Amino acid sequence: MTQLGEPIAIGIIQDPDDPECPFSHEPPPKGDPGKNELIGTGSVLAKAMKNRTSTDLVSQPSPDAVDNPRYRSGHPLYSPGSLRSASAATQAEWPVEIQLATGESRRLPVRCAAHHLIPAQEALKDSDLVPFMVHKDTPEDVKGGSVDGVLSRDVGYNVNGRENGVYLPGSYAVGGGRGGLRVWSTTDEPDVEEEDLPENADSCESAYLTGNPDTMDQHTPKWQYVKQAMLLTPGQFHDRHADYSREVQLKLNTIAARLAKQYEDREAANCPCEDCKKTREQWAKAGYPSPVTLVARLNGLSARFGGYLDGSSWAMNLYTSKWGKAYMQARKSGKSWAKI
Repeated sequence: MTQLGEPIAIGIIQDPDDPECPFSHEPPPKGDPGKNELIGTGSVLAKAMKNRTSTDLVSQPSPDAVDNPRYRSGHPLYSPGSLRSASAATQAEWPVEIQLATGESRRLPVRCAAHHLIPAQEALKDSDLVPFMVHKDTPEDVKGGSVDGVLSRDVGYNVNGRENGVYLPGSYAVGGGRGGLRVWSTTDEPDVEEEDLPENADSCESAYLTGNPDTMDQHTPKWQYVKQAMLLTPGQFHDRHADYSREVQLKLNTIAARLAKQYEDREAANCPCEDCKKTREQWAKAGYPSPVTLVARLNGLSARFGGYLDGSSWAMNLYTSKWGKAYMQARKSGKSWAKI
């Protein structure tokens, strides 16, 4: 993790093979509105990553499988067993070592969770793009409601597909959630992306992993843990990611604006596509033709964002934790300890 860049703008992913027209010219099957899955769930995403379930519900390719680091033999974070009942020998092999102000040291484990590169609840759900993914007469379920569409058929996007997933470290192993060691203080802002909330949270009153990113230095216990967790995974630490989600939503809205312009062009007198010209009289009733390369475009967008979450490069506006933001700010200001 060595590259640190200024705020970057993720470019719009071009359609594969740059087709002359991005819209389907095939009539949709009668009585079949198609299918999307737009409600994000972390556990479903994790299964999809392991089972090679794609974001593409139409062609259904089989992307490479990715398992949680805790189950990958040979990975630094390999730890398939229970943490709270771990033997002394197992604890001695835990990969993170924290130096406390008392002079004592503690060895700790790290756990990762599957996260959406395009967050379903915080980015996709309220973006301008969703109507361009959904059948006009079949509202699409999203978390907490539904969205009306404008298409003749769903595009077939699964937000819980493998291509939209990444494993990132967090406080799961040391916090008060299910199976955690309860040594991470609970003063942090919770993640409102409901798919990622811990289950059965316990009190962390005796926590010794403390600190605040606004005042952190190399001795801050939480920063010591975060830094090592990111190096071992490798990948950005994850807790609250509202700023990251806003960046993603901006790109989704840009794609939506481009699609709207392309539909508008095809309804004009100088329509650039002869096939669209033949069917556009039916669009008001049947819905717009589906943008057939949209799923591939979204996968490309996920891949671009993933390149800034895997720890190889950093950008000042793409972070999934306030600890990552504070690290980049400290490094930019020349703090000698802010090096990963």
